[in-house]
Order: sequence, then structure tokens, then C-alpha cells
Amino acid sequence: MPRTVFVFLNGEDGLSPAQQSAAAKEEAWAALGAYWTALEGTLDPAKVEKASDNALIGNAEDVAAQILARFHPDDCLMLWFDFFNHDSARVVRNMEAFASDVVPAYSLKLDLVKDAPAAAEETEATEATEEVEETPEAETAEETPAAEA
Repeated sequence: MPRTVFVFLNGEDGLSPAQQSAAAKEEAWAALGAYWTALEGTLDPAKVEKASDNALIGNAEDVAAQILARFHPDDCLMLWFDFFNHDSARVVRNMEAFASDVVPAYSLKLDLVKDAPAAAEETEATEATEEVEETPEAETAEETPAAEA
């Protein structure tokens, strides 16, 4: 069963990654606030905050990191890009940015996470080998004649 997720991605040209993240957060807050206000007639900041915890918000790197942190690689995500966004051209740009920027960033991060245990095992094996090799031969040679005498 797919997991439905709101996506508030800002990959707009002319903005730094920090500005994209800030703009995405503002867009998410406005959309989720409007949603809760429409449902209940009053804005409850706690509900907006909780809803934003269930959304992917930020620039491409932010969103990729959130997916990696919150979902299993086998999860099927149903992404909702047009939540309270009636600017069709912007929705299309967000979807294109997801495909061209988030997916590769997520794949790279996922590969790094998958490779981390193997790299850690390799590092441990290398360190163990180096420890054995650090035993000075001179000490071993000196001990041998003393043991024979």
C-alpha cells in the first residue's frame, strides 16, 4: 500500500539552497495552515506543525535526506505535489525537480548508506591487519634468543 506524502519542494532557479529551503517551508506552512483552517474554521499551529512532519519539505537535498530518514527503501510513496497549489506550471516544475534532482540525490545517499556497513567492515579488517603489522620485528628477534638460553 502506498504511503501518501505531501511534497513541498522548491527548486526554483535564482535561489540559493538555503533560500529554496526557507521558501519551501513558507509554502508548506501556508498550504497546511489553509487546509486546517478550511477543515475546522480556525488555525491550530500544532496541527500545522504535525502535518508538516508528515510532508517532505525543502530543496532537493533536504527532500532526499527526509525520504532516506523516514521511509524504508521498499516503501512505495504516493507523492502529492499540488496540495493547495493551483499554479500548474509550478507544480510541473516541482515534479520535474523531483525527478531530476531529488531522485538522483536520494539514490546517491541510499548507495552510501548501503555501502557503509561494508566499508566499516573493510576498515575494521584493515585496522586489524595494521595492528598485527605494527609489531616490531626487532622485539620478536630479541625475545627468541632469550627464550632459547
